[in-house]
Parts: sequence; structure tokens; C-alpha cells
Amino acid sequence: MNKIKTMPTKENTVTKEEQIVFKPLYAKAPYLAKIFGMSRSTVDRILKRWEKEPNGIDEMYVSLSETLKVVEIEQFKAYLRTLNKKWM
Repeated sequence: MNKIKTMPTKENTVTKEEQIVFKPLYAKAPYLAKIFGMSRSTVDRILKRWEKEPNGIDEMYVSLSETLKVVEIEQFKAYLRTLNKKWM
């Protein structure tokens, strides 16, 4: 009758809010700038460049309103990889 496969222990049981960690999926442009160590204007420039030449990266962001875009972090990272050394 008991269907517990692993007994609860101190290591596998969440007891405090600080123990909960998640990987963010989307971010607004200012937070992307912090994550990737670049300025907000650079993030904006990269997003505008993606609109002109997506380089195979589809649906990078969701536009929730005229002034609010949330960018998918993994897609942004993938697009940065396509731009690597293109300035040469």
C-alpha cells in the first residue's frame, strides 16, 4: 500500500524557500544585459539586428505590449553564438 520509493531525508526535502532554485526562461532587456554582462543598448541593438537577420533563430521574444518584450534566454544565447566573429 505504501508507494513511497525514496524515504524523505534532510537532503531531498525542501524545508526553506531558499532551497528552491529554478532556471529562468524569459527576461526583460535590462536583465538580459546584466545576465550577459553588456549594456542595455547593446541588447536592444542585438534584438533589432535579429529582426532584420534571424540567422535561423525563430521566435526570440514575446511582445506583451508596445513597450514590453520578454526575451527567451536560450534563444538569445543561440543568436549570440551565430554572431560570434562575424565582425571580422
